[in-house]
Parts: sequence; structure tokens; C-alpha cells
Amino acid sequence: MHDGKAALGNTAFGFTMFGITLDVWVGLATFIYMLMCIAIAWPKFQDRLVDWKTNFCAALKRWRDDDSGKARYSAAFIAMVVAGTIAAFDTTEGVVLDAYPDSAEIWTICRGYTPGVKKGDKKTEAECRVLDGSVTREEVLFVLDKVEPQLTVKQAIGLAHFVHNVGRTAFVNSTVRRRINAGDQLGGCDAMRDWHYITLRGVKRDCRTSGKLCPGLITRREFERNLCLDAESKKTESHQWF
Repeated sequence: MHDGKAALGNTAFGFTMFGITLDVWVGLATFIYMLMCIAIAWPKFQDRLVDWKTNFCAALKRWRDDDSGKARYSAAFIAMVVAGTIAAFDTTEGVVLDAYPDSAEIWTICRGYTPGVKKGDKKTEAECRVLDGSVTREEVLFVLDKVEPQLTVKQAIGLAHFVHNVGRTAFVNSTVRRRINAGDQLGGCDAMRDWHYITLRGVKRDCRTSGKLCPGLITRREFERNLCLDAESKKTESHQWF
């Protein structure tokens, strides 16, 4: 004689169903539930994977870019050049907390910073320090990466200051860089003097003959050139503008 419990089957878990014990049913239900969760979450997980990949690649690129010149220049050297370049900006540009139009009527702020600056923009001294420090480091690393001969601190400062004023693309394609990379330090530094023009309201102006329009530009070119020459200027006569 069998009771109802015996008809279902006696097991350690109390019963079986269709010949399958309760622990197997629980395991199967859990597995199906996990599959459903994965199916629901998979699109979001794919998005996260893309985000992780993007962030990882961006971090890798920043690390690589930050290491420009790593084979030839120490962290201490780079820090000295960054500090020296900022000090140079203090001399040639000054720190201006309210946006102002420069001689070419380009809105400028802090130590000669122009990208994205517009009328009415304001910065605190602390914000300028952060902005200028970040931008200057990028420009210094750019110079150390693009100029092949070993540079002194002063030469690197002069070139970073020049890049800050003319732009990275212009520097890469310039006679300044081409001559220096060819071993002609004097010729490359002298070529800085060729950058004596501004474009004002669509008209190209020569700062050597434009009176009071942009005398600061000529002063900056001489400042950059003298730093660029450094030791070279001690053994070679200075070339004249005219």
C-alpha cells in the first residue's frame, strides 16, 4: 500500500516530478533565470564594453602623449621647461583675467590663451594657473616630440613659447622646425623672425612696419629666438633683421 507522498517519490528533498528531483528543478529554474537576465542586460553590457574600450584607448593615448620625448628627457627636465615657459609668458604676455582682443582682434585670456575664448569671459588667477599649466605642458611635450636634436632647457622654452604663439600645425610645417631638425640650429632660430605678420580684418599686416599696431609680436620673436639659440648664440654672430 502506497500513500500520496510515496506516489510522487521519496527523496531527500521530499519528492520527484517526472522523474526529476527538486534540486534539479531548482538548478534548472535558476539557470533559465540567469539566461533571461543576461538576454535583458546584454545590450547595456555591450554599451558598457564600448565605453570601457573607448576610455581605455583614451587613457592609453594620454599616457603615450604624456611620454613624448621620454627616451631623451627626464621628468625633471620637462618640469623645468614647463615652469620656465610659464615664467616666460609672465614676461611677454602677463596674466589677464578678463578676455581682451589682442592686436589681431582675437579674444585672449590668462597668459595669451585663445582657443574658445569670447568677449565677456573671465577667469580667476587659480583657474589661469590650472589652464596655463595644462596647456603649457602639452606644448612642451609637443616640441620635445617634434624636434629631433637634443635641446637645452632654454632652447625648449623658446620653442614652446613660439609654438604657443603660432600654433602646432604651423610649427610642424615651418622652416624653423625643418632647419633645426636638419642640424641648422642658428638657421632655424633665425627663421622665427619670418613670423612677423598678423591678419587683421582679412588684411595681412607686417608688424615691422605697422607702427604701434603689433610691436609686441616683434619683441616676442626676438625673445623666442634668443632662447632658441642659447649656446649657439655664444659662438655665432647674431643676424640682423634688415
